[in-house]
Amino acid sequence: MRILSSVVLAAAAASAVLGQGPQKCSSLHTRRSAHSLSTDEWRKIGRVLAQMHDSGELDRFAGAHQALFESVHGSTTFFPFHRKFVQEFEDVGRRIDGTFFVP
Repeated sequence: MRILSSVVLAAAAASAVLGQGPQKCSSLHTRRSAHSLSTDEWRKIGRVLAQMHDSGELDRFAGAHQALFESVHGSTTFFPFHRKFVQEFEDVGRRIDGTFFVP
């Protein structure tokens, strides 16, 4: 029962905090290795993260992760939660720079 409660709590909180419910996958995305990025790509990522910090978006994501840490980490919701979390993070970054991605 505790696990089910944690799953329901994490799903509800993630939807409320991040503002969206479940979405269907529209395409397959393969992450690039961080080792393969050029210096210019790292600079571009840094600029986007700085703008996300200045706008408060980075703090919003940090707060959401902290609030859900206990209920998500060590549970069966770990991977689905973080997959959606990174997707939402990239979506915010892409509003600043359409080519933004998390390696």
